[in-house]
Amino acid sequence: GYSTQDAKESRSEDLVDTRVADILHLKKKPSTFISEGGNREFNGAGSMVAVWAVEKQRNPNRTQSQVAAEFKRIFNLNQVIWLPYGVMEDDLTFQGPLPGNIYTCITTGGHVDNTARFTDERTILLAEVSKQDAASSPIAAESRRRLELGFQVLSKARDAQGRKFNIVRIPTPDLNIRSISPGDGVYDFISTLKYRSGFPKGKPVKAVAAASYLNFLVTNRQVITSAFWKPGRPNSTKLKDQQALEILARAFPGRKIVAIDAEAVNWGGGGIHCVTQQQPN
Repeated sequence: GYSTQDAKESRSEDLVDTRVADILHLKKKPSTFISEGGNREFNGAGSMVAVWAVEKQRNPNRTQSQVAAEFKRIFNLNQVIWLPYGVMEDDLTFQGPLPGNIYTCITTGGHVDNTARFTDERTILLAEVSKQDAASSPIAAESRRRLELGFQVLSKARDAQGRKFNIVRIPTPDLNIRSISPGDGVYDFISTLKYRSGFPKGKPVKAVAAASYLNFLVTNRQVITSAFWKPGRPNSTKLKDQQALEILARAFPGRKIVAIDAEAVNWGGGGIHCVTQQQPN
């Protein structure tokens, strides 16, 4: 259950931004909205990209225009560009299993940091599911549909100066699906959720991790991202790793691209960007 210590730690975490602002003598702008940094992507020049499905779920009584207006006020923005959805393997777990009776794992509902990231004022890296991958899985097929809707949105969008964005596609990793059973930390957590269709407690279930090459951390000299190939996995995974690293290297000239194994974080519902709080120098 949720202990008193858990509550104390949660309150302490909620104060991190306030304490950092106090240390750096920054102005604070309070808000009653609910939102997470993983669903906000900025170009540093007045534009922000976010997934509407996430913000709508967090603020069900607010309209899209109300949420956009609040983001503009808080972050001094000219515009908010809304992508309709994130990838399917990031859908909210309590909504029930995906096709094939496969469960998502402690997910966000579709944070933008798994789908689209700025690399400069006008360049956006956007995840892409290939036609071949889409034909092999209904989950991949739905993610492809959503990402192509996002591509249409970004293709029509303009930056704050009225210029088109440069959209660069980057592959999505092969779907990471495995069986989880009682005793596994992820299983034990998701089995406690209130599902619309119930959960087969005590029995193994198939689960998928929401993984992405875009859930990276940009530091002063490096970009830290994920790689997914390991012995026993298909060659397609190795090829995607190589392709993604090459795309990132072109997108971030002057920075070293470092790939690490962050799969354990993926199974916990996050990624490298999710579990870091970058502080630029």
